[in-house]
Amino acid sequence: MPTERRGVVRGAVHAWSGGGPFLVASRAARWAGFPRRAEAIASVGAARALRRNRPTNLHAAISFARDFDYGGVSIRPMQLLSEIRSFLKLLEADPPRVVLEVGTGRGGTLFLLAHVAREDALLVSIDAPGGGYSFGGRPEYKQRARLYRALRRDRQKMVYIAGDSHRDETRREVLDVLRGESVDLLFIDGDHTREGVELDFQMYSPLVRTGGLVAFHDIVPGPPEAVGDVPSFWREIRTRESVEIVEDWQQRSFGIGVLPL
Repeated sequence: MPTERRGVVRGAVHAWSGGGPFLVASRAARWAGFPRRAEAIASVGAARALRRNRPTNLHAAISFARDFDYGGVSIRPMQLLSEIRSFLKLLEADPPRVVLEVGTGRGGTLFLLAHVAREDALLVSIDAPGGGYSFGGRPEYKQRARLYRALRRDRQKMVYIAGDSHRDETRREVLDVLRGESVDLLFIDGDHTREGVELDFQMYSPLVRTGGLVAFHDIVPGPPEAVGDVPSFWREIRTRESVEIVEDWQQRSFGIGVLPL
């Protein structure tokens, strides 16, 4: 895979290599946007690689998401291995058909949710401009959408919404995609401020069916820059039926809380 990436770079260098000053200037203008184009090419290649190499079991899927890298495009989930494995095994017992994720990041958690969801699942993920995954530090939403769509399995439908989850128009987009269907799993890992996590819960938990699940990431108390106010909000809404998936309560971040509705 890196060979293909290097081939693109070599082609660009060759285009700069001769033909006189006017031709060089012309080519320089043409390639002024090369980093952006190279990033887009890497994204397309990563999407193809994801479709070609999809693992067939949970252990392989977790390893694949952790190690995948195509031209610098990674989908490594921002999760502790033991926690995400336990969470996915919980979901495998009753695979969700409709999944809504708030906070896409690099896409690794979404990839794993697609793995354990039903073969005909609908997966919707929201990520705000300026946050989450980016190419070269610049969010590239067309390329991200292409990449995220490749995270699904063959019969699944994947919808990526680039927007602020707290805006009414974003919620309306979600409703348009759902077309009256209820959500089986809502996974909240977006804005970690008190107002942010509370709004995500208030706006999207009513879309979850009775018996469905709402999961929160970063329930373990820790530095505000790592977990925000998610741990305190979780302590307020958890119930006796809730499940807390935590490797070590002293780890000062991470942890997954699962709230049955």
